[in-house]
Amino acid sequence: LFKPLLLAYSKALTTYLHEAQGLLLVKKGDFFPLFWEAWTISFKKKMILKSFKATGIWPRNAEVILQKYRPSTPVEQDSRESSTSVLSGKDWLKIETLVRNTVREEGSREVQKLKRSLHHISVQNDILHAEVQGLTKAL
Repeated sequence: LFKPLLLAYSKALTTYLHEAQGLLLVKKGDFFPLFWEAWTISFKKKMILKSFKATGIWPRNAEVILQKYRPSTPVEQDSRESSTSVLSGKDWLKIETLVRNTVREEGSREVQKLKRSLHHISVQNDILHAEVQGLTKAL
C-alpha cells in the first residue's frame, strides 16, 4: 500500500513543480492537497484487500508471516567453492551465515561483537576498493 502511495505522491509533487516551472516553492499548505491526491489514487479497495491478503490479515493466514521466520533450507555449495575457500569482503552475508551456523551461543555478546566486527571490516573493505578503483581511474 505504501509504495503506490509513495509513487503517486512523487508523481503529484513532480507535476506540481513542473506546472509551476520552478517559480513556486512547496509550502506547508501545498502538502495536503498533493498528499490527498496521492491517497485517493493509491488507497483503493482492491489494493487494500491485496495488502491484507499479502500480510495474512484477511483471509486469516498465519503462514504468510511464519514462513518469513522459518529457517531456510540449506543451499548446496557451488562445486567451484570448496568448504575451505576464503570468502571475499563482499560476501558478508555468507560470512554472517557461516558464523551463525558455526557458533553455539549465537546470542552471546562475544558472538554479536564478532558479527558486527566482520560486517564493519567488510564494509570498510568495499569502501577502500571503490576508492582505489576511483583513484586508479583518475590516473
